Amino acid sequence: MASKKDFVKFDKVDKSYDGKVLVVKDLQLDIAEGEFITMLGPSGSGKTTCLMMLAGFETPTNGEIYLDGKAISSIPPHKRGIGMVFQNYALFPHMTVYENLAFPLRVRKIPKDEADKKIDKALSMVSLQGFAARMPGQLSGGQQQRVAVARSLVFDPQLVLMDEPLGALDKNLRESMQYEIKHIHESIGVTVVYVTHDQSEALTMSNRIAVFNDGKVQQLSNPAELYEKPVNSFVAEFIGNPKMNIIKIEKKDVINKPIKTKIDDTSSREGYISAEEGTVDFVLMYIPLENLYHFLLTSEIGANRTPVIQYAFSKKVILVSPQTLMAYLETIRHSMKLFSLQTDTKNILATHEKIKVEIRKFIESFDDVTKRLDQTVKSFEALKTTRVNKLEKSFEELDSVNKELED
Repeated sequence: MASKKDFVKFDKVDKSYDGKVLVVKDLQLDIAEGEFITMLGPSGSGKTTCLMMLAGFETPTNGEIYLDGKAISSIPPHKRGIGMVFQNYALFPHMTVYENLAFPLRVRKIPKDEADKKIDKALSMVSLQGFAARMPGQLSGGQQQRVAVARSLVFDPQLVLMDEPLGALDKNLRESMQYEIKHIHESIGVTVVYVTHDQSEALTMSNRIAVFNDGKVQQLSNPAELYEKPVNSFVAEFIGNPKMNIIKIEKKDVINKPIKTKIDDTSSREGYISAEEGTVDFVLMYIPLENLYHFLLTSEIGANRTPVIQYAFSKKVILVSPQTLMAYLETIRHSMKLFSLQTDTKNILATHEKIKVEIRKFIESFDDVTKRLDQTVKSFEALKTTRVNKLEKSFEELDSVNKELED
């Protein structure tokens, strides 16, 4: 069965505490069934107020909130079927883990046998089997937060709200709990509305992120689009990591002064690695926003109305964006690999020629040695023949003397 795209709906919701100042302004927001959506923003931006209105702890000044197609502004919190996880855990310190999980079931008058099964299942989801008899004071911060998560899930809610649930935990434990919560969400498919001011937390866990400021949603997008294509300077500055420096300038000045100056400075900056001989010497200039990059593609510089891209290229500067950077780097990598192969080929050919010369020298030397050996052999043969002849003559003379003596 397909999930409902407007399972949770804020319909033109306003909220004011004093009747004058609106802390939430004309909120129009749809949340799909099974979605993990994060309300992200600085303190005082209105995100927690929206969560409190959805939970039933605050009432909208104007507009209506719908859950599964039903208006819920007049329904008390405990009858909305919504689980809630707070930053400070909000566990009953005088109750055991079992009793804390049993409390929302008892309020809903769930029979004990069924309640025991639900409690065992919830503790299993957060890997706390065997902890039912412990008191909250006997648990670590991470274990207490797991109990709080289990309590929000134990009665099979339609929706789970989490108000900065990891804010009190240290960095390592917070990252571990992010994984735990995301795993539970993916396992059971419950709809989660999560509130935080931590950008990395929101980008890691969410299907979509609603960035709040001054009581309004500035942008509602998936994490990748939010990071790469912020719609305004607030979102870019708030989401950017490291924090971006935003310069407010008139549109015409973007082209005529800062961009031209930046291109000139980039082109002439010292300290860049010089290009190898036979390659193209250029610099990549990173434009962090896609919309600014596309704006520059169609913009011109100076009285001659030179296209920005053409002017940059004349300065040996290539403009790249988040989406094109990897393509350029991959092209450079292949070019460097090809250049390296060409260089290796030249070196191999040069070495081959040197080897050929050395082989020729060796052959010539070998021929010379062969000739000398032939001469030596001939000399030896001549010497041998002379000596043998002399010896034979000596033996003949000796035989003659012996015969004379015998006579």
